[in-house]
Amino acid sequence: MDSEHRLLIYGATGAVGRRLAEIAASHGMPVVLAGRRRAELEALAAPLDAEVRAAPLDQVSSVFKGISVVASCVGPYTHFGVPVLEAALSAGVHYLDLTGEPRYVATLLDRYDQQARSAGVTIVPSAGLGLCSGLAAKSAVAALDEPVTDITVGYLPWGMRPSRGTIQSTIEIVTGGAPVIDKGMRRFVIPGGTHRTPLGLGTRFPLTDPLTMSTVWPQASIDSFLLTPAAPALACLLAGIGLAARSASAMRAIRAVEHRVGRPVRPGGEFGIAVAASDGHTSAVARVDVDDTYELTSQAAFAVANRLCDGYGAPGVGMSAAVVGDPAEVAARLGVGLRQPVGGATGSRD
Repeated sequence: MDSEHRLLIYGATGAVGRRLAEIAASHGMPVVLAGRRRAELEALAAPLDAEVRAAPLDQVSSVFKGISVVASCVGPYTHFGVPVLEAALSAGVHYLDLTGEPRYVATLLDRYDQQARSAGVTIVPSAGLGLCSGLAAKSAVAALDEPVTDITVGYLPWGMRPSRGTIQSTIEIVTGGAPVIDKGMRRFVIPGGTHRTPLGLGTRFPLTDPLTMSTVWPQASIDSFLLTPAAPALACLLAGIGLAARSASAMRAIRAVEHRVGRPVRPGGEFGIAVAASDGHTSAVARVDVDDTYELTSQAAFAVANRLCDGYGAPGVGMSAAVVGDPAEVAARLGVGLRQPVGGATGSRD
């Protein structure tokens, strides 16, 4: 890591932004903390010997001088992400974020990919849990004998204690629909439904993985699910929220409840992420287990930022796991359990 490179964290006072700042400073990476509230930023910066630059979103371009990489920690990204991204592109600064919002990632692909390529800027969305699913996908695909044709991503959450930001983003995620990649063609569908997948019974859930993975495997069919015994009940709930998104009054009621939800003492939770890959004849499944979602998200963001500072990553919108190197080595550094691929006959899905 070159000591001349500086990492800008915009939205540094949130749960993940704070932890990312601590991790970066502990590794000797020069950090600039930015956001709207100077007093909170200065309190966070003092023990880290970090620089502070305060600016609202409509003036965010003013904080990019001398920056190599920006980590955007302001969500929901559908509402707040674009100004930071556009400022990064204008300044020629590599960009990463922690979004879980598929509609936002679709916007990056459709509106900013070519612009980033022309500017020589790497855009890495979903650099948190998306890094883990990407590591599992790379491992599973590498175990196939022929080019991959199908990828199925399954999340197994338990014991989640979401931050307020996560709760707010989840509303945007569900109402935005679930992306499905069918042989390279993208469509959005209402989440829910009970499906038999190569990973077991699940309900289709809006994840960014089909979009980011399509940048690496553009001809594959890619879908994403929550894997849980409660899939039928969850499917009904997700479908209901999806339908409610069509009603302005229903969405106002949902967001009113959202704003009343208190913040837990410390956000966290555990995840298993399994990825099944098939070449049409054989299949392979790899899995990553995460003990602390928010700690992993911060560690993953730092791993991506560090590699971007060192010049890794192709210009344009890309998958975080394509930036960081060998899946087994990266998983070991992150402290997550990567179960190497198990092969077998091609599974079915509907």
